[in-house]
Amino acid sequence: MQKILILQDMPLFMYRAYVYNNLVERGYDVTVVSLDNLGNQLEIELHFKSRKKTYKKFGPFLYIRNFNEFNLKDFDIIIIDPNIRIINYIKILISTSFRHNLIAWGHMEGRSANNKLAQKARVYFLTRLRALIFYDKVTLNKFKKNGFDKRSLFLANNTQYVDNKDVNMAQDKKYFIFVGRLQERKRIDLLIKAYRIFKDKTKTNIKLKIVGEGDQLIYLKNLARNEKVIDSIDFTGKIINERKLKILFEGAVAYVSPGSVGLGVLHSFAFGIPVITCKTNIHGPEVNNCNESNSFIVDLDEKAIADKMCLLYNDKKLLKQMSINALNYYNDNCTLDNMVDGIENAIKFLNNDKTK
Repeated sequence: MQKILILQDMPLFMYRAYVYNNLVERGYDVTVVSLDNLGNQLEIELHFKSRKKTYKKFGPFLYIRNFNEFNLKDFDIIIIDPNIRIINYIKILISTSFRHNLIAWGHMEGRSANNKLAQKARVYFLTRLRALIFYDKVTLNKFKKNGFDKRSLFLANNTQYVDNKDVNMAQDKKYFIFVGRLQERKRIDLLIKAYRIFKDKTKTNIKLKIVGEGDQLIYLKNLARNEKVIDSIDFTGKIINERKLKILFEGAVAYVSPGSVGLGVLHSFAFGIPVITCKTNIHGPEVNNCNESNSFIVDLDEKAIADKMCLLYNDKKLLKQMSINALNYYNDNCTLDNMVDGIENAIKFLNNDKTK
C-alpha cells in the first residue's frame, strides 16, 4: 500500500475530507497535514490520518510548528500545495531529495498571480516537480502554453462534494441565495442593493437568503434596513449541515455572489442552480467553470445584477434550461470522483515515470 503525504496550506474542510477518504477507499495510506490555529471541526468520520498543525506568522510568511515530527522519506508520494509563503514548504520545494516523488496540487498562480517576482519564484519551483495537479482547465492550459510538459499536467477540478442523486429540480423557487463568508471582498452590499432594485421592478415576494457569518454582518443588516428590504432578507448564520444546505439550494432561483466566488459555483451547480456573479480579478479559479449556458457574469454594478435576477425570475423557460445545464456540467466535470481521478492519475504517472 503506497503511503501518501498531503501537505495543505489551509484548515481541513469537510469537502476535502471526502476527497481523502475516497483516496483511502482506492487503496492508499493517506496522511494529511492541515494548518489550523482555530480547531476546525468536521461532521464525518475520517479514514485517513489527520495531523492538524498550528503556525506562526512572520509578515507574509508562515512557519508550521512541530513540522519535523514527519520523516518525509517515509512516504512514497508527497502532494504539496506550492504556497511559497510557507517556509516549511519552500524548504521541500528547494530540496533535491524529494524531487522524484513530489507532486504540486493547488491554485498554481495563487495570490502571487499579480506579483511578478513571487510568480517567477513559484514557476521556478514548479519546473522542478515531476507532476502538477490543477484546480481548473484554464490555468492548466496556460502552463501548457508556457512550455510545461503536457504529460505531467493533470486536472482535478476543485469541487464541493454533494450527494445530488435525488436533487429536486421541480421544487418551487422561492428566493435568491448567497452562501459564504460575509466579507467585504464578496460584495454582498451590491447584492442587497440589486435585490432592492429587483423587488421594485417585479413587485414580488421572492426573498433573499444570506447564509454565512463574518465581520460584515452588522453592516449588511443596517444596509438592508436603509434599502427597506430587511423584512425580505433572511440572515441565517453559518450552515454546514449538508441536508439543510441541500434544502436551501433546491429552493433557490440562483446563487448570487457579486464579488469573489470560488467553490460556491460548484456547490450551486451540483443542485442545478445557475450563478450570477461579476467581472472582477479576485475570483477563485472555480469561476472558470461558469459559461453562458449556466451562469451570468456581469459588470460589477447593482443594476446589472438586478437585470439578470429579473430575467431569471420572469423567464421560467430560461431558468429551467440554465438549471439543467448547471446540473449536467457538475455531473460531467466536477464530481468528487472526477477530482480524485485527477489526483490518482498524477500518482500513477509518477509511479510509471520512476520506473523508466
